[in-house]
Amino acid sequence: MSPIGPRHQRIVDELLHDFIRQEVWRFRTGQDSPLPIPDHDEPEPDLLLYRPGALSDEHHVRPADVFVGVEVAQSTRRRDLVKKARIYEGAKLPEYWVVDLKRNGLHVFRLVGGRYETSVVREGMVSPQALPGVEVDASALLAGGA
Repeated sequence: MSPIGPRHQRIVDELLHDFIRQEVWRFRTGQDSPLPIPDHDEPEPDLLLYRPGALSDEHHVRPADVFVGVEVAQSTRRRDLVKKARIYEGAKLPEYWVVDLKRNGLHVFRLVGGRYETSVVREGMVSPQALPGVEVDASALLAGGA
């Protein structure tokens, strides 16, 4: 895997701080956390929002405990939008976000009837379905400052 660039790091950092600021005991935010999925390697999304108490000394966060997984993609764009989306859909992650640095958009995958429905957001506030009120300003994030 190629090293991440400064824009990738800035976006991960901004999202991490936005989410941590909004946790208020409703969820936890993990960065580069292994996510064990049977029959696959353990992907390590840039960020995970998961149920409090899901991480322990005995096991990593499990897919059933995840509210949303987030990847920031430039050199990994195709893999994140296709391969990882299929893996997370199969693992029943309710929501998966890909910040697409090449096309400057936020791809939001939401599980509906066992399949992901996808939308692309370029402006305005975005909120995980399972966490109403937890918001990210896509316009500011993609423009260079949240």
